[in-house]
Amino acid sequence: MKTTSNIVGRGLVAAVLGSVMIALPAAAFSDTDQMGPAAPQHQAFQQRKQEMIEKRLDGMADRLQITASQQDAWNRYTATVKSIAERRGHRPPRDADAAALLRFKADRMAQISRRMDKIAGATADLERVLTPEQKQVLREMVMRGHRNFRHRREAWR
Repeated sequence: MKTTSNIVGRGLVAAVLGSVMIALPAAAFSDTDQMGPAAPQHQAFQQRKQEMIEKRLDGMADRLQITASQQDAWNRYTATVKSIAERRGHRPPRDADAAALLRFKADRMAQISRRMDKIAGATADLERVLTPEQKQVLREMVMRGHRNFRHRREAWR
């Protein structure tokens, strides 16, 4: 029989693990200090990441049908998204204890939260110049991305 604390405990563990699954791949590939000079595989990863971001932004612009009068706001939005994607983190020390690892993960989650807040601000600025129809399309794109994450999360269980 499941107790309430057991259910809450499992939910908390699932939430932490889900966040960690998002944060750790970025940290694993973004530490140039411990890898020495930029390793070829790191450079290739960064190139693929930038190409993927460009492709997604191009698809968004096509779907939103950005007009010439909206281009300045769109450029500011894309600049924000790209600048956030370029930031690099550090790995925790290899000999870190469990508490230090959890603090590192908490710091990474806080960084992700700050980045999402910046994207939310840039999105709000973009929405100010969009038509009601474009706002609806943008909302659907954001919600679709959320549903896709939830679907992947279910696959991890």
